[in-house]
Amino acid sequence: MTSTEESPHADSASSEPLTLAQLAELAGVSMATVSKVVNGRSQVGSETRALVEDLIREHGYRRQRRRVKPAGLIEVVFHELAGDYPIEIVKGVQQVARRHGLSVVISELGGRHTPGHRWVEDVLSRRPTGVITVFSGPTDDRRVRLATREVLLVVLDPAGDPGRGVPSVGATNWSGGLEATCHLLELGRRRIPKHPWIL
Repeated sequence: MTSTEESPHADSASSEPLTLAQLAELAGVSMATVSKVVNGRSQVGSETRALVEDLIREHGYRRQRRRVKPAGLIEVVFHELAGDYPIEIVKGVQQVARRHGLSVVISELGGRHTPGHRWVEDVLSRRPTGVITVFSGPTDDRRVRLATREVLLVVLDPAGDPGRGVPSVGATNWSGGLEATCHLLELGRRRIPKHPWIL
């Protein structure tokens, strides 16, 4: 005789425990926060701690296998290589990378702001220490894949929301435009051009 009811433990038995990065994504917190909970540190709010602990009870927690040593590369990803701006960025990255014994790899997305399907596979195959994306950013699932392989990510001048817990550095263009527009509104202007610098 067979039963059509599934065992309440069927899902948990067939699925693997989650990694630090996967737990962080589910909880909507940083990997550092999950790490603090896992290691019993106190600098986590009670609600956040309870949420992470519930997820660990439900899904389990899998420590990463021994980390593959990174290749000593910093990957800089541009949406487009045009003008002087990319050259200045590369010079700055190379200057710091050299001091730390790292090499720099440059790739371009052909004008796209979101990396293509094969991008994350290519990056992971190179095993960089970190990735800097300029005017672009990986999707949520690709950010998780980078995080699970412990590849650090920084977004420079993000084209949109860089994502929860992703470090980003922005130029002051946006805040300058905001200040200029607020000033015009304070002066009583209501017909403001699309680009604040074209008056």
